Amino acid sequence: MDLYRRTGHGGQCLNCRDSTAGSHCETCKENFYRRTADEMCQPCNCSVVGSLSLQCDHNGDCVCKGTVTGKTCDQCQKGYHSLSEGGCRKCGCHPEGSIGDCDPANGECTCKQNVEGALCHRSVTQRR
Repeated sequence: MDLYRRTGHGGQCLNCRDSTAGSHCETCKENFYRRTADEMCQPCNCSVVGSLSLQCDHNGDCVCKGTVTGKTCDQCQKGYHSLSEGGCRKCGCHPEGSIGDCDPANGECTCKQNVEGALCHRSVTQRR
């Protein structure tokens, strides 16, 4: 009766196909999207670790945690590394001793010549 009041008829589709949902299979099911009504519903594929929600917008873009980026929230932003449940961690490389940002996967720093240490923070003293 509620459906009849809302739509003017009582018909309701069951077992929707092609990842659709709704009383007339008119929307995409949860965690799927489509840009236009003519397109097939596609999976969002939002990263469980890097996104705030598994549901994406109508363009397929996921909503990322603060230090995470990418269409599916599967990459660390520049200057961050080690994607995890809490997002990404800030790189700790010393700018005066390192070349560029740290490795986004593991946080390793690339040191300039005559500099050493995990964070490129120690000068190498030349020995005679």
